[in-house]
Amino acid sequence: MVVELLALAVSWQIGTAGAFNPMAGVLTARWLQAIAEGAIPSATDLSGLAASIAAPRVAVTEGSVARVGDCDALDLNAIAKGHIVDLVARRVLADHEVTRLVVNAGGDLVHRGDGMLRVAVEDPTRPYDNAPPLTRLEVSDAAVATSGRSRRWFEIAGQRHSRVLDPRTGHPVSHSASATVIAPDA
Repeated sequence: MVVELLALAVSWQIGTAGAFNPMAGVLTARWLQAIAEGAIPSATDLSGLAASIAAPRVAVTEGSVARVGDCDALDLNAIAKGHIVDLVARRVLADHEVTRLVVNAGGDLVHRGDGMLRVAVEDPTRPYDNAPPLTRLEVSDAAVATSGRSRRWFEIAGQRHSRVLDPRTGHPVSHSASATVIAPDA
């Protein structure tokens, strides 16, 4: 399972030209350090860190993993939850007579089988448990994932910065409050 997850992460890193990067933990660590220092990291610092993680740090071939760089800050959180949701759904459907299945891991979910699933998408400008949703989606035999800056952020000197970082620059993503994706798998 770990080899499969690492292969998937490297595939996404290459396929997105670095927009997804399993080494983004390097950048998160720098932003956490910035909180302690009370100062936003410099553009030079961030661009240097982003350049240092641009190439994959692991290679996966024929079911084995080889380190090709320092992997201390390897962070699979952005992809692991969806991968686990898919694995659970596959396992349940393979081992049980189930006609409809929903696996929801808080922001990452998959629907398999009969019928349709209605999914409410949180309004990122009003991230309150009892607030009306921004929109509702209907999906069938598909996955939905949402992520954004409304519930988690870095606060430095009284200013909030998105915890969603662009690994190509090291800077927080500020042009979008959240994104929701519908896909064949999570």
